[in-house]
Amino acid sequence: MRPAELHEIVRPVEALFALTDQIEARFRKAQAELGQLAPPLLARAFRGQVVPQTAPTNRRLNSSTA
Repeated sequence: MRPAELHEIVRPVEALFALTDQIEARFRKAQAELGQLAPPLLARAFRGQVVPQTAPTNRRLNSSTA
């Protein structure tokens, strides 16, 4: 195989490796950010601060239709 042919094969493979490295870096960054967000979010959830404490009323369900 000629060097030019090898270069044609290697160039796109190297580009894919570079893309893989970029994706991995983004994944690691997102994973680290998630690791920082999870403990405070869980703490708020256990304190009952994530969802409203009272459910909104549904007038159709509460009204009598007899």
